[in-house]
Amino acid sequence: MTYFIEYLTKLRNSRGFIGTLRLLGHPQAIRLRSVIKIEFQTQLSQRMSASRVSLLVLLAVLVPSGLSAYARQCACDDLKPCADKISTSLPQCAGYCSPQLTAIGVNLTEADECLQVFGPEFNATVTCIGNEFANSCLKTPSDQNPLIAKRNPDSLKLAVLGELNRWMSKNGGVQLKQTISQTLSFAVCTKKCLDIRTAKCASKFDCALELPSDQAIIDTAKRCINSSWDTEKAQALCSCLAESGFQKLTDACPKITIGNGKQ
Repeated sequence: MTYFIEYLTKLRNSRGFIGTLRLLGHPQAIRLRSVIKIEFQTQLSQRMSASRVSLLVLLAVLVPSGLSAYARQCACDDLKPCADKISTSLPQCAGYCSPQLTAIGVNLTEADECLQVFGPEFNATVTCIGNEFANSCLKTPSDQNPLIAKRNPDSLKLAVLGELNRWMSKNGGVQLKQTISQTLSFAVCTKKCLDIRTAKCASKFDCALELPSDQAIIDTAKRCINSSWDTEKAQALCSCLAESGFQKLTDACPKITIGNGKQ
């Protein structure tokens, strides 16, 4: 599972991380609109929520779908090339689509600097989540590879979207949704680019990860966030991003709370 930590750490340090914070879950929200009955703008939280689900989204992407009910457990080494491909492609796609952010007044350099200031908190969160799910793939493949029940890859994504929506409702929801609305074109552009670049990679897998329930995954991520962040840090990051050009965040930042039942 070490490669999960390495991948997400590189992601946080790249300019493409800003794109990740905007595009999480977006295509799934569109495909599932008739099921979840809510607008995309209410489904996605910006940066502060992204740290809680960055690994969850990667896991959801790597949980394969298929006709059979069971599959062999994935070997960690088998997944690494795909994770590396995503790591390489994401900053390239975000860079390609970045004019759509600068068009609304975002200074990408300043936004990156905001994220760098809180690098230790992001890294600690990622490491915590990675350690919690270290056994989801096999570190040493063998002929006795166990069969794992395949999971619907949409299930975790939908659960994450619901959690993000609840979080936004308690933490400056209107302003956060307005920020999301401003960045939809960038999110769509980046995700389409990423899908094209990684399509062949994702289609190769016929294995499954040994994971707990969707809610257990989310609860674990929230515990990791609470152990690495507090309200003061979260509000400071939000304010920094607001000053970098995400002006709709200005009124939302004082309302953000970490822990104390707010998540």
